[in-house]
Amino acid sequence: MKIIALAAAKGSVIKTTLAAALSVAAAADRPDARVGLVDLDPHGSPTHWWNRRALPPPLIFEMAPERLTRARAALDGERLDLLVLDCPPGFSSILGRAVTAADLVLVPMGPGELDLAALVSTAEKAERARAPFRFALNRTAFRSRLAGRAVAALRARGGLRWPPVHQRVAITAAMADGRTALETGSASAAARELAVLWAAVRAALGKLRAVTAGKLI
Repeated sequence: MKIIALAAAKGSVIKTTLAAALSVAAAADRPDARVGLVDLDPHGSPTHWWNRRALPPPLIFEMAPERLTRARAALDGERLDLLVLDCPPGFSSILGRAVTAADLVLVPMGPGELDLAALVSTAEKAERARAPFRFALNRTAFRSRLAGRAVAALRARGGLRWPPVHQRVAITAAMADGRTALETGSASAAARELAVLWAAVRAALGKLRAVTAGKLI
């Protein structure tokens, strides 16, 4: 089982949207895979989304914070291939445990100056835990100067720039219906961007030495 933690010190970066999209994309990519989503959000947003959902995977789980560092053992009976942790915003013991448990930390961020300032502290936490991490630029206005500055800042930070996910009505509307933009319009720009992000996540997981031979995830 591989574990992805979506972690950000700053709120309002739409972590749950990306967590849901990545879970759905992983399940669609390999239909025989078992994909789980852990709701660590204090508002229970992933659970609210899942309760509105009338479709197959992902599976949804709640997990006590103290069990996060042993998430693999805790969910061993579920035979999961991929587990996505939707972490709470800000710094907490929950975030620290999730980062420690993860094979890959995905740091969603908006294009604003406060977002850029907050990402450094999240990246440093991942570095201290020796967890591989990547940045995901999210909810950006298409071809805006603000997004351009954010891309430049990420390049300067270390070149860890992934394809951005732009602010699109289709993404928000799909989530309100218990789905993702990948399911409501596979040919839409929103679906293409989310699919590209999953492909980047999958490629990063594929580079990890612990990946089981012959498995996509």
